Amino acid sequence: MLRVGILTFHNANSMGAVSQTYALQEALRKLGAEVHVINYTAPGMQLQAKQERQFKEFTEKYLYLTPLYESGEEIDCSQFDEIIVGSDQVWNPLLTKYDGTYFLDFAGPEIVKVAYAASVGVNTFLDGSFTEPFAKYTPYFDAISLRESVHVPAVMQYTQCPVLHTLDPTLLLSDEEYTSAFGLQETDEEYIFLYQIGIDSKLLDYANMIAMQYNCKLIALARYSDFYFVPGTELVSDITPEQWMTYIKNAKLVLTDSYHGMNFSIIFRKPFYVLTELKYNLIRVVDLLSVLKLENRKLSCLSDVRDVDFSIDYSETEKILESRKEESLGFLKVVATLTEE
Repeated sequence: MLRVGILTFHNANSMGAVSQTYALQEALRKLGAEVHVINYTAPGMQLQAKQERQFKEFTEKYLYLTPLYESGEEIDCSQFDEIIVGSDQVWNPLLTKYDGTYFLDFAGPEIVKVAYAASVGVNTFLDGSFTEPFAKYTPYFDAISLRESVHVPAVMQYTQCPVLHTLDPTLLLSDEEYTSAFGLQETDEEYIFLYQIGIDSKLLDYANMIAMQYNCKLIALARYSDFYFVPGTELVSDITPEQWMTYIKNAKLVLTDSYHGMNFSIIFRKPFYVLTELKYNLIRVVDLLSVLKLENRKLSCLSDVRDVDFSIDYSETEKILESRKEESLGFLKVVATLTEE
């Protein structure tokens, strides 16, 4: 049995980080691999400084974790035939503080090195010191795929292996698989779900206007006190990833500035709008919306609330998503055979 290690941001305080780790783990397990998530805590990364209770419980319950490692040199590679780095912004040197661990510098030549849907994170591939890790480490990779298509040509400059564009791992699993794995329940309550990770007031204003215009309850996971919301808003905090998925699954409409908030809206076939003005979010959001022909779900200004569409025809999107899923899983199937060569 193929032994695979996953190196990613599994221990962040982020719904997207823990859910994409789980999804990649399960996609690989479905292909017959023995999978462990490398429990690496990167020094100096605020993202992984201290995992909050609800995220820690999720990772301990659902992820197959190795012992804790606090440096790349500590990682025991003998337990793996192959190590996959990704997804999330593992190839954003500005975020990882140029930690070569995320370019698998600790793994010897006997280990097959793969990047799956690795994200560079920034909207524009920067020059200078930003590119140094790519030039230094990607030539030693056996297979590479990126989450955002715009960065494929830039990374191709540094490696001889093909660089492909694949889906974020969360999109490799179905609505039914998430519902079954986490026991997600359905509810008849009608509400708009606001999931906001930034502090741009446009999305907050939009949520309040829609809730008032359509006399619909607003449930909000956002960084504001109840003073800023229309009366009757239900504010939630410290919820688990399972509860977060449940709120999205049952919403009448999802409003978000989150890439993974958008992804799970798509997974559960929910109507949504996503704010695209945020500089840190633009490429990954716009890239996926373009691929799936959902460009009309972008929110860049305070549109007239009378134009809100509480429905999405997902028929074309489903066909595209299924095709892209087959391609992405095909990449994982191919890299699973590299240890046999």
